Amino acid sequence: MCGIAGFLAPKRNSSQFVEWLTSMISAIHHRGPDQGGIFFDHIAGLGSARLAIIDIDHGLQPMSDENKRYWLVYNGEIFNYIELRDKLLRQGCTFRTNSDTEVLLNALIKWGINCLSHLNGQFSFLFYDSYEKCLTFARDPFGERPLFYLNDENGIYCTSEIKSLFRLPFIKRDFDTDAISHLFQHWALPYDKSCFQGVRSLPPGHYGVYYNGSLKISPYYYLPINDSRSTENFEEAKKIVYKSLKRSVQIRLRSDVEVGAYLSGGIDSSITTLLAKQATTKPLHTFSIEFADSTYDETSYQQELATYLGTQHHSIRIHNKDIVSNFEKAIWHAETALFRTAPVPMLLLSELVNKNGIKVVLTGEGADESFLGYNIFKETLLRHQMSKGLSDHEILKHTSGLYPYLDHFNEERRLTLVNFYRRFTKEQTPPLFSHEPRFSNGGFSQKLLDINGMSNHINNTLADTMLSVYPDLNNKHPLTKAQVLEFWTLLGGYLLSSQGDRMSSAHSLESRCPFLDKNVVETAWRLPHKFRLSEKGQEKYILKEIFRNQLPESIINRHKQPYRAPDSAVFLDRRYSDFMNDLLSSESILNCGIFDEKRVGQFVKKLLNTSNENISPREDQAFILLLSTISLHRLFIVSNTITKENRYGKYLRVIDGRNLGKPKELDHQILSERQF
Repeated sequence: MCGIAGFLAPKRNSSQFVEWLTSMISAIHHRGPDQGGIFFDHIAGLGSARLAIIDIDHGLQPMSDENKRYWLVYNGEIFNYIELRDKLLRQGCTFRTNSDTEVLLNALIKWGINCLSHLNGQFSFLFYDSYEKCLTFARDPFGERPLFYLNDENGIYCTSEIKSLFRLPFIKRDFDTDAISHLFQHWALPYDKSCFQGVRSLPPGHYGVYYNGSLKISPYYYLPINDSRSTENFEEAKKIVYKSLKRSVQIRLRSDVEVGAYLSGGIDSSITTLLAKQATTKPLHTFSIEFADSTYDETSYQQELATYLGTQHHSIRIHNKDIVSNFEKAIWHAETALFRTAPVPMLLLSELVNKNGIKVVLTGEGADESFLGYNIFKETLLRHQMSKGLSDHEILKHTSGLYPYLDHFNEERRLTLVNFYRRFTKEQTPPLFSHEPRFSNGGFSQKLLDINGMSNHINNTLADTMLSVYPDLNNKHPLTKAQVLEFWTLLGGYLLSSQGDRMSSAHSLESRCPFLDKNVVETAWRLPHKFRLSEKGQEKYILKEIFRNQLPESIINRHKQPYRAPDSAVFLDRRYSDFMNDLLSSESILNCGIFDEKRVGQFVKKLLNTSNENISPREDQAFILLLSTISLHRLFIVSNTITKENRYGKYLRVIDGRNLGKPKELDHQILSERQF
């Protein structure tokens, strides 16, 4: 985990580059407090806020080749760097360090942009060719590490976090109303946008090239949506999945610092922790969240697992007041509006890990998306079967197992849900069938915005964008389309970012996700659907069968309980009315410039007069979206100060490329105009 920043700006004054870069990496000091470094020449600059994990003493950034032509700053890990290093050595490359950074540098020089297909990792990077005057940047396949950019008539500017971009004095700050409307309906931003005008997010699995004043963004990774199957034999499939997961965990333990693990009490983190414990003889520290509110608490499962696996376990207990007092801090790090408060406890958990001296943790993210763990996959199948004439008796039977973790999900509510599903048995906007009920509920939140007629436009835009990348998607099984949508929206747009990277990096912590190993993902996607979601509705069926004799029966047999935290109820509590009244003042709502003040007032008044148990999920989400958007506006637009600071002091490493002489033309012109 690191923070990176950089630009290629031929029309800017290079005398300001050191000041800009120093301020940019200081803004993301929390991502990498161990070492700050900058490189600049007459037209470009790169900066690194490094969290030292591999080759601590020598993996300094920015890093260059011996001829000082190519320069790299890089955030993340290449987990197969040892194997790639051996391959590059056989092809004549030389190395001065044992870092994965130098492996990536040599891979880019030797193989060009094609090196991306060789990488197994979580990463974003900026790669500058000072001879060609070309900047290349890329992001990992699933969006585990962030990368934002803004380009104008003077150049392109890139960074790990938006607050770093906002250190540049010429960048204006304003909301992107289309993007925020999309977020209110889909719970995630468009895959290539942020909440702010002009600031783009490089999509997962994409790279960009800025050359001769032109920018081109291209995909390099595609989800394996083809119908090819690795095996139709369940026992053979179990062996293949186990082997890929075991290997994934092993290479994610590669580190020169201690690696811990999150242990939520669910099967995903149980598997990663089990495999980590089996792969090392060192003590393993595990970490979890306890909730004072028993509705959300999984402490008993966490303690059972920690005892069973023999880990050194640590936990933090979250009270409602903790969510209120840390809400704006979470928004500051997330840099987006949120529809849940769940990132807040994750922020506090990463602080606990940091206090225990650990820089790296394994997590269970990514299992549900590939192994069909979410209820939305069951719902999709149910609605698909309803469209083919499923009987009422069978429909009610299927719904009984959908939400076992919700105390209020009684027979009356099941009937209401069935009637709701009947509205969505025919696909309205291909290929969005699986998520159309969710997006319909999102339309409720949109009504708070002073923006009209956006819902259909937003759905059509999402569909068109997906079909431009996956032209054959409409012909795929409903579950395959649902998986693509989950990867496209919530995984990269929320779970790995707002709830993942941004909360862990806030306390200089790197999270690693074994279930998002490319080989694991592709292995899972090539299994028959029934191996992952059984014909009896058992989610993650193959994972449970693989580890049935290695984990406690209570963990294997428990129903999926998604990680949640208390939402609107904590803010509607009269004990915290000062916070809410401040955030929801008429002035704050008007200043945002995107809300319908009358509707917001009516909505808040209704919630204040509604008991917590009668607040619906869509009202919950709309309220958190409202609060977080106003907070986002206050933190990033109203507070428009530009700080010139150096968080690294005398330990900042500065390389003045203007004095290195003209770089040599070598054999490897990897991003020439022809290739661009």
